[in-house]
Amino acid sequence: MHKAEDLLAEAFNNKKRMVYNSASTYAGDKFCKKRRIDVYHIESGYFECFCHLRKEVRFFKISRGKSLRIMKRSYTIPTDYQSSFKKE
Repeated sequence: MHKAEDLLAEAFNNKKRMVYNSASTYAGDKFCKKRRIDVYHIESGYFECFCHLRKEVRFFKISRGKSLRIMKRSYTIPTDYQSSFKKE
């Protein structure tokens, strides 16, 4: 089984869409959200992606992922995309 970081990197390097099932961020919730995502940036335990569920660029903590699956569908990162990760 691949580690989540490895699957994210593989999808990012090959520009392949993913299905990302994430744990709820609300205390006490016991459900997952299924999202289709296009990975734009990976850094320090987090990744930035276009979330097709919310129709916007979002941040996610890698460790919150319950399952990841690479799809066959390709994507391109918009030419005007700029990472929101803080640069030190």
